[in-house]
Amino acid sequence: MNDKARQRLLRYARGNVLDAIGEMRHVTRLQAKPAVNYFALRVETALGEIL
Repeated sequence: MNDKARQRLLRYARGNVLDAIGEMRHVTRLQAKPAVNYFALRVETALGEIL
């Protein structure tokens, strides 16, 4: 019963309930796509020769 009541709140809504809340506000869910992350590494001190 608690979960059903919480589903009415955008914060806790999921699945079809979330889609219905978005529909009332004329908002559609974004399509899923892979995440992309770029990063760089910097070595401050040489660790010596690796065998």
